Amino acid sequence: MKNLCGNTLFLISFSVYLTSTLVASLSITPSQNIDQANTKILNATDLDGSVSNLTILGAIDPAFGFLPFFGGDMLAPVSCLMNSVNVALELALEDFEGLMPSTVYRLDSNPQVEISVVPDHPQGFIPRKYVVWGLNIGVDLMINNNNFQTAIFIILYRGRGIGAIHYRVAGAPDYMSAGTLITTLSAAQNSENISLLNKTIALIETASADNRTDIDTTSVTNDPRFRVAFTLTGSILIIYDIFYAAIDMLRELADYKRTVRLVNDSTFIRSAGIAITTTDPNDPSRTVRNPPYFQAEWLMRAMAETPAYMLGQRSFREVDMNLFVDDIKVGMVSLRKRPLASAMF
Repeated sequence: MKNLCGNTLFLISFSVYLTSTLVASLSITPSQNIDQANTKILNATDLDGSVSNLTILGAIDPAFGFLPFFGGDMLAPVSCLMNSVNVALELALEDFEGLMPSTVYRLDSNPQVEISVVPDHPQGFIPRKYVVWGLNIGVDLMINNNNFQTAIFIILYRGRGIGAIHYRVAGAPDYMSAGTLITTLSAAQNSENISLLNKTIALIETASADNRTDIDTTSVTNDPRFRVAFTLTGSILIIYDIFYAAIDMLRELADYKRTVRLVNDSTFIRSAGIAITTTDPNDPSRTVRNPPYFQAEWLMRAMAETPAYMLGQRSFREVDMNLFVDDIKVGMVSLRKRPLASAMF
């Protein structure tokens, strides 16, 4: 969706460069020990293309890498996913090419889970786009493996740990708070290093990040001017597929300026088997000098609100959305189930 006026079908492969580092299973026991269980080598083919689109999407930096660790406290799946959507939206609304400090995200409506983003130094920063990609891969792993528990996702640049995304039960110790653990975890390939991790955790359990931002959000859509009118219709959808669609679409929209005007387009979310069609109710060829109009921010917010709406309705179906800003209709969005073989992407 990079060039919103493109007409050529283009398959986007969301494959990333991952170093041939052994991936350990992180187990945080009540005594805060880390044990290494099985290992697996990940490479680019472990992450299949997730989005097909009528237009060219931004490429993943080949220097980007990802090292996941799971274990410890179980996380409430819905709270975990709703908080993930909230973080994806917050990231998408900011400067994609910018840097971000240590940040803790909490969604008041689903307070059981906290997500923190931690650079490798307490006063450091991490490229926001790397966090966007890492969050997306991490959520995909959670859903694919039905594995919702304490997780640390190390973000790599040319094989070196530069930051992490930490999922944990709200109020649990933030092992990443000092950034010290990132370098150690990124090198955790054997039992000696795992033993070192236990000592590292003991040193930083009480540490805090001086350069940290805490973001408490009451809902994933908090612009009072914006409203979505939902109409549930058609085929039943799997709840996880709704989260796939929301988070994958937010990933793709993240490198847009929020004020970019959108035009009629269609996107196929491969991981969910869902086609998303966006329509500008106004003449797309007409120059719009003043808002409101169908801009990227409104699509971002609509996609973020969709899982919350369906959860509230206890109904997961194909949906049509009319988007309003200041009571002016600015866009239309539809989600439809499409078998991969018939998606024509």
